[in-house]
Amino acid sequence: MTSPQSGEERLSAAANLLNANRLAEAEDVLQKLVIDHAGSGTAWFLLGMVCGRQKRNQDALRALLKAEALGTQQPALPSLLGLLCFRVGRFDQAVAYYRAALKQAPADTGIAVQLADVLMNTGVLDEAEALFTLVRKAKPDDVAANVGLALILATKGRDEEALAHIAAAHRAAPQSELVRAWSQDLPLLARLRTLFTLSTEGPLPSPYTDMLRTALASFGGEQPVVMLYHVDQEGPHPFQSLQQNAEIDYLGITRIAVEAARKHWHGCRVVMITDPHSPMPLGDRVDAVVRLPVRREWIMYERLRVQRALAACGRFSGPMLFIDTDIVLNRDFSALFQHDFDVALSWRINPLMPINGGMIVGRAGANLVRFFDRNIALYEALADCDFVRDRYGFDVRAFRGGQLAHGAYVGWDCPLGRPARRAIDDVDVAFFAADDINFTYASETDPEVLASKLAIHFKGGPAKAHAQPMQGH
Repeated sequence: MTSPQSGEERLSAAANLLNANRLAEAEDVLQKLVIDHAGSGTAWFLLGMVCGRQKRNQDALRALLKAEALGTQQPALPSLLGLLCFRVGRFDQAVAYYRAALKQAPADTGIAVQLADVLMNTGVLDEAEALFTLVRKAKPDDVAANVGLALILATKGRDEEALAHIAAAHRAAPQSELVRAWSQDLPLLARLRTLFTLSTEGPLPSPYTDMLRTALASFGGEQPVVMLYHVDQEGPHPFQSLQQNAEIDYLGITRIAVEAARKHWHGCRVVMITDPHSPMPLGDRVDAVVRLPVRREWIMYERLRVQRALAACGRFSGPMLFIDTDIVLNRDFSALFQHDFDVALSWRINPLMPINGGMIVGRAGANLVRFFDRNIALYEALADCDFVRDRYGFDVRAFRGGQLAHGAYVGWDCPLGRPARRAIDDVDVAFFAADDINFTYASETDPEVLASKLAIHFKGGPAKAHAQPMQGH
């Protein structure tokens, strides 16, 4: 009869299975081993490695945290914990682990790049720039370091340096879709920056204000209002890659967004604006459905005009929230209005489009209308630029133009803060990190992290499929 294997023999067998990429068998051995030998840090470490290889980031993180608590001495442990914390949305912890890993291995350029990337995406640009620069000195062709430097330098307005770095990245990785995109976008930004200043001219006249004033005649007072806008699309999304060819139930996700707004922002009124023909079976879920003669093919441009009209119609005098139909409120939004501002925007690290236009927060009044007027004027100017149309291959009044207009509004110089403030054309604008108030959903995000966000943005087709189970979170 074969004698039972010792713990060390089982560890060795699991390691061999992991090395052979026989992950299910390795996990079976390790799950039993951590029951029989719960104090084996090596077993927990190997289990974390197995789960990580299977893209089960939360399971991997739990196992590696257990290994850390047991004092496991594995050189790769801090950097792995940093990577997993970043993937599940624990950014502060990711920074701490990457710092520890870099202190342990100061010459490791891979760890330096990972730390710099987290710092960059959380708005700590100076330190991220210094780290990327160190990596590039050691490895001039490092693609990640060159792209990171290009984004940071463009964000800081140092366009010539940014262009040099993105060119270096393109030479090293000409097939990279990311590099190719920035190789087109950064020259576009440099050109736009020399042409656009804050316009003092108003937008083209719109009849929507009077129509909304009439349609919402029964409305009034300081109750918060949430506005959503939806029209059926007449063709494929020009950025179908964002949808990943998923079948999207736009009205289904809209219903979830409406119900979440009512649940988390007590007393708010919900207004849905659409065109004369799009189905809108929301029943009593919303306070009003208003149909306006918008041009369906100009979905983003018309959305901005409609938002301006609602702000100007005079039926509201309190907080106003303009959101995409795939943004789901997750907490009471009245907390945001403890800050003093006319308009609040959410920023992300993207030098060409630093503001996420899917969420605009404001207080009803002349300055909110002024904000929309300037953005619409800039949008119209951008839509008239042949070189902008050449970059995208379609009329930016359909897509992209709104994000470009918001970038032009802040002069492509967005203050990074939680919050930061700036007066723009007499409008008091507050800037919050999108990761705090307009968080992009990812399936591997830690549920505790998701619960801390004011709103969750279900971008792309696959993400929208997760909104229904998340609604009860």
